[in-house]
Amino acid sequence: MTAAHAAPLDLANARMKLARDLLLAGALTADELGFALGVQPDSATRIIRELRESGLPVQEWGWDRYHIVYPAGRVCTHVGCGTVLRISNPSDRCTVHGGGDYSDG
Repeated sequence: MTAAHAAPLDLANARMKLARDLLLAGALTADELGFALGVQPDSATRIIRELRESGLPVQEWGWDRYHIVYPAGRVCTHVGCGTVLRISNPSDRCTVHGGGDYSDG
């Protein structure tokens, strides 16, 4: 792959990660997400669709707003821990036991 082809892919990946982080932080409309990403609302809607297709639970949250929400009531799987996980926690463990919010490491 040439550098010319890599740049658009890098930008697309960066936008996907930023969209994921923004939708984890709070509910946004496609217009608000598009503005934050520097794209048109239809492109933001496409990014939301791609996030869903990648397995992220992007849900409609109120009137035309989107948010990444994991099922409520999940409990940390660490033996003996009864911590109820946040709906923004993609892990099956609480922060104390190595889980928590998304992070690229």
